[in-house]
Amino acid sequence: MAALKTLTFSSYVTVWSLPGFAFALQNTLFLIVVASTLTMILAFAVSWVVVRSNVRGRALIDFLSFTPHAIPTIVMGVGLMILFIFLVDIFPIYGTLWILVVGMVVKRISYATRVMVASMYQIHRELEQAAAVSGANLLKTFWYVTARLVAPALQNGWLYTAINVNSALTIP
Repeated sequence: MAALKTLTFSSYVTVWSLPGFAFALQNTLFLIVVASTLTMILAFAVSWVVVRSNVRGRALIDFLSFTPHAIPTIVMGVGLMILFIFLVDIFPIYGTLWILVVGMVVKRISYATRVMVASMYQIHRELEQAAAVSGANLLKTFWYVTARLVAPALQNGWLYTAINVNSALTIP
């Protein structure tokens, strides 16, 4: 009981009053939102190509989207760092938050693609064909039929990706 009497929230107040804490929290939230959103957009596009299109090499695209899962995170990070050092004139993102966004998207795309491919396989092509017969163009069919039916998978994939991105970051 004596130890519980000394328990206070003063350490939390101290952390919130540190000068760099708000900036670190802002960067963390930015990375979570942007990396998760870009990951799910890319996963949605990849899964649509793999499942719905007749593009040659779609199995290779599916394989490449799952490859980052097999590469250790430290190797991926060093590889991206070296890549963007050499491409600094074309893509000047080395030393910015954007290189972390790229790293998070590349590392998390394998999980997001698996979620989206499984969701896309559950939607029958007849639904998209019915929209096309009713006069909807490809973009309307994509938005009003496909995207609406895979929305729960998009939300779950985004949340899972956001949790993983957050766990990979630390706030000093």
